[in-house]
Amino acid sequence: MNKEVLEEFKETLDELKEYSKMGIPIIVEGQKDEASLREIGITGPIITISGMKLLEIAEMLEKEEIIVLTDFDRRGDKMALTILSYRVGDSTLTKYFRSKIRKLKAHITPCVEGFAKTYLKACRMEKTYKNPFRRLN
Repeated sequence: MNKEVLEEFKETLDELKEYSKMGIPIIVEGQKDEASLREIGITGPIITISGMKLLEIAEMLEKEEIIVLTDFDRRGDKMALTILSYRVGDSTLTKYFRSKIRKLKAHITPCVEGFAKTYLKACRMEKTYKNPFRRLN
């Protein structure tokens, strides 16, 4: 994985963190996905799909802006499209983040639960790049 891809991935998730801080809910598939996002510092509302009907989620958040961050595989794409199709509200942020991450998909994990590992790798690389003469133990 090259430096540019890691930087772009980190910037995208840092941007996601900012939207989360504003209270915009992020919808993920399961608890491991939520744990991964919490590990990178996302503090806002995260809703897990597991055990809920997609229509219920869409109706519950009908008037709110949301970010649907299901996995980037066929099943996750289908879930995201289903949730968005039930909604009347704006889906601009979901489309924005899904397209940015999809562009990097060939280089990163398609599963949200693996995002923390890749993000933390990008953070370590960034620190090394900022100080190439730092002492390695």
